[in-house]
Amino acid sequence: CAPTEPEHCGFFLAYGDGSNAAGALVADELEIHGGLGNPANPERAKLPAEGITSRGQQQQKPKEENKGGHEKALVKSQPVCVTFGAVTRDSKDFEREQVDGIMGMGFAALACVPTCVEPPLDALVRKGVVEDDMFSLCMTHEGGVLTLGEFDPTTARNAVSYVPMRLSYPPTFYSVDLRPTMQVGGHYVDMPFRNAIVDSGTTLITMAPEAFDVFFKFLTKHFCDVPGLCGDDSWFKPAACALLTAKELLMMPNISFVVGRDLHLTLNASDYMIPYKVGDKTYRCVGFMTLDIGGGIDVILGNTLQVKYITVYDRVHSRIGFAERGEDCSGFGGCPSFSDCASCASAGAGCRYDYWSKSCRATTEWNLFHWLVIYPSCQGDSCFCSVRLLLFILLFCHHFAHGACLFC
Repeated sequence: CAPTEPEHCGFFLAYGDGSNAAGALVADELEIHGGLGNPANPERAKLPAEGITSRGQQQQKPKEENKGGHEKALVKSQPVCVTFGAVTRDSKDFEREQVDGIMGMGFAALACVPTCVEPPLDALVRKGVVEDDMFSLCMTHEGGVLTLGEFDPTTARNAVSYVPMRLSYPPTFYSVDLRPTMQVGGHYVDMPFRNAIVDSGTTLITMAPEAFDVFFKFLTKHFCDVPGLCGDDSWFKPAACALLTAKELLMMPNISFVVGRDLHLTLNASDYMIPYKVGDKTYRCVGFMTLDIGGGIDVILGNTLQVKYITVYDRVHSRIGFAERGEDCSGFGGCPSFSDCASCASAGAGCRYDYWSKSCRATTEWNLFHWLVIYPSCQGDSCFCSVRLLLFILLFCHHFAHGACLFC
């Protein structure tokens, strides 16, 4: 029973970081607004955050299913009755200001907390709202796209490479074989792991402390030219942040995980050193954390990896696909949704900040004029978002460029 409302069925969730939540189970109608952001395929169930609506109604303790109104096959964009948890009590670190809720996309065996309910995707597939039992995630640090029932190739730079899922019975996590090695700066390093789960609900790449220690010792033996990396006061600690210049970041090695038979998932330093802005400073935070995971799980490939690679969860064929993320994946607002220089600069390779219009625009919108004129725009680390630095550039253009910098 629910802890604060004993007349209702209760639930309790606990996560690896210690956060937790409890409350009552409720029934509601889940409706998908299909086709958003993709007029070429109006049937595609492609969801931004605002693409899901619900109507609240509390669920009493289990009783015979209401046969009226939900027996007929539903078509896309029609509501489906689902059961989810309404939080009445949680830990201090559970809620986030930017998040309205958590939509679990896992298998049904994980939806027993302790009462077993049907996950939303299972209900959508069963009712025919989503035709194929699969979904894909395209993520950035600012947002992303969830595509139900298929993979959207317009969000990827290359074709999808699939590896088999390593499923338990009944299936629980999205698990894949993981080679007991990491490639670090072109060197193969033996690692104490054999499998991984691909989990969008885990922010960082997570591994056991002893595995991270092997990785850390190799870095601090071979890459001590990176300032501050080596020594007792090394900044390369799980989830720790440091101020790094663009040059120092480039000195860090590429790393690769090898999943399936021989699929290399490669991250460069700008992928696994996550940007985090505080005031006018941009820190780089280590995209790894350590945890005694247990349950036969060695590594969790979380958002650190999934920001680089679109993940396709093909539950029909029991496989997971990976493809490098393209430009069209920052959510339905796209580049214009980033209103200032700093957020546009960190939005990824697909966006440039225009100093004339003070707007963030997709690189595909820029013509030859924009690329030839001196600094009318910037991208990524080339952006000088500080007022003082920008003023210096303006003065330089005025005195030395003799009109070449047309916006001065």
